[in-house]
Amino acid sequence: MVIAIPIFGSRVSPRFDHAQELLLIKEAEGRVVESKRVIFGDSGPLERVARLAALHTNVVICGGISGFLARQLAFRGVRVYSWVTGEAEDALGCFLTGQLETGLMAGPRGPCGRWRLGRGGRGRGGHRGRRGPGG
Repeated sequence: MVIAIPIFGSRVSPRFDHAQELLLIKEAEGRVVESKRVIFGDSGPLERVARLAALHTNVVICGGISGFLARQLAFRGVRVYSWVTGEAEDALGCFLTGQLETGLMAGPRGPCGRWRLGRGGRGRGGHRGRRGPGG
């Protein structure tokens, strides 16, 4: 299986669409067999999808991604785990142990939690942000 993680430094890139670099991992029986960095550069959205297809990618672990690109990857049989934050190695570890989910905050001690919207538009943790006058 081939896993691609768009990266920014050592972290999962916040946006798939703008990542300059990609961590490409070959996995077999739950173990990393090969890992290398691939330069994406300034390629366009469809070029990125075509490149991942040419690399025989099965899984993409990324931060934000446009719905269009997520559908293009899914059309090519690529499973997308989006809105993942944290270190790329931690996210990979979560995937290899079957703990990775869309929206996961991966940390050094395993999954840290998920971004969720609570009741009434509340953000993470169910707390409303402070509003200024008139809000």
